[in-house]
Amino acid sequence: MKKITFILFFFTMLPVQLFNAQEMIENIKAKISHKEHNGFVFIENNAINESEIHSELEYLFISIKKNKQGNISSNKQSGKFSLSPKSTQKLSETTINLGQDDELKCYLYLKDETTKTLISKDSLLVNVKKKS
Repeated sequence: MKKITFILFFFTMLPVQLFNAQEMIENIKAKISHKEHNGFVFIENNAINESEIHSELEYLFISIKKNKQGNISSNKQSGKFSLSPKSTQKLSETTINLGQDDELKCYLYLKDETTKTLISKDSLLVNVKKKS
């Protein structure tokens, strides 16, 4: 009898747990904001939690700059952080000098700290030309 009760309890609680995990993933957003001024790009990376759930996460921010001669420079920032319910957390900020012919590609990834599951991502492309 105890076994049947446990099985029934397990299967009735399973959908609730799956719903909560899905709600957490859908309601956490990665956001790259930027401003351009006098040949510089000011970049700020944020995580936005629109859910009622506290989350332990990690982030990875990568920026790749390519000049007209084809030289590439890159920067990588990462870290772990706690994200409170209904809050926005600034993760990092950087300033990049960008010439008129330079291309800049930036990527921000948010992952669950425990499972390493990708939760959200954002990207920024500045002066990127389509290849013909």
